[in-house]
Amino acid sequence: MESIGGFDYTRLHFDAEGAAQNQTELNELNQGAQQATDVIFIAHGFRNDENDATGWYSRFLENLRKDIGGAFQAALGRRKFLIAAVYWPSKAFPEDVNFDGSTAGIDDELAQKEEARAKLRDLRDTVARAEQKPRIDRAIELLDTLKGNPRAQDEFADLVLSLLDHSELDATEGVDNVRARAGSELLEALATPIRNPVAVDDTDEGGTAGLGQVFVQGEDGGAQSLGSFFGSIFGRVGQFLNLTTWYVMKNRAGIVGANGVAAAVRGLKASAPAIKVHLVGHSLGGRLMAACAKSLGQPPKAQPDSLIVLEAAFSHFGFSPDNGRGQTGFFPRRRCQPGCEGPLFGNVFGAR
Repeated sequence: MESIGGFDYTRLHFDAEGAAQNQTELNELNQGAQQATDVIFIAHGFRNDENDATGWYSRFLENLRKDIGGAFQAALGRRKFLIAAVYWPSKAFPEDVNFDGSTAGIDDELAQKEEARAKLRDLRDTVARAEQKPRIDRAIELLDTLKGNPRAQDEFADLVLSLLDHSELDATEGVDNVRARAGSELLEALATPIRNPVAVDDTDEGGTAGLGQVFVQGEDGGAQSLGSFFGSIFGRVGQFLNLTTWYVMKNRAGIVGANGVAAAVRGLKASAPAIKVHLVGHSLGGRLMAACAKSLGQPPKAQPDSLIVLEAAFSHFGFSPDNGRGQTGFFPRRRCQPGCEGPLFGNVFGAR
């Protein structure tokens, strides 16, 4: 077993459907738990490949080791922590965005179109289900007809957004508003200058920087542009593809948490019933762990002992029974009955 920051450390790899990729890793987790009092499951964000994620985990754990020294260590007594590091296929997208109406290194319309074509091929090959691939092929064919053609733009957007057909997304996050609008309107919105654009922080690791949420619900129920603006139709198409990738990754994070990590927690609790389980996630890893906690609240229940989300990438209405428009957030498993108080998860977040 590895050691990082003085903590025993085991890796858990999951595919896009949340299936564990290596039974040996789960066996190592369950064996290691026999000598531990606590297991910390930790999940990275959407832009991290395995090397980046390991670097993030290492820095986090090394700082944690420093912080639990001295009096804090005395308070922990004989507790021994095992780290279960989650690795999930968190497909990134390029964030080489400038706020002057261009993308860094892409100066002409043809280059932007070819960049969009490459993104579409990558989505077809790495994200689309078998039945969705012909739709993405059709979207690729339409690229050459998009300029000045609203009808082709509408069809193009519908084809690309079909990647979300099997997604279970939070209704409070605006995806329904995106899908309800004509594709030509969505692409036009990306050409409109906005007030107070927020620059991308290239140092953010797995966060929501850039165009993570290009469209949100406005006061009129429509969508507002939150990203940069792009004069070329193909520059806007590129950002639209980023938006779609973002929503696909949001859904994937939830699947991995609810299916894969929740199953690992249940297996761990069966192997070591007295073990304390802590869930920690950054960015979409926060969504992954919140989805895991939600799943663990369903029979057979296996309540975690704590949940920490760091800059979690989901709507602040995610835990709400009502976003002000009668919509329940993604994570509550039930509405609070009259007279009840506290989180809708019951005691899921009660640290022990």
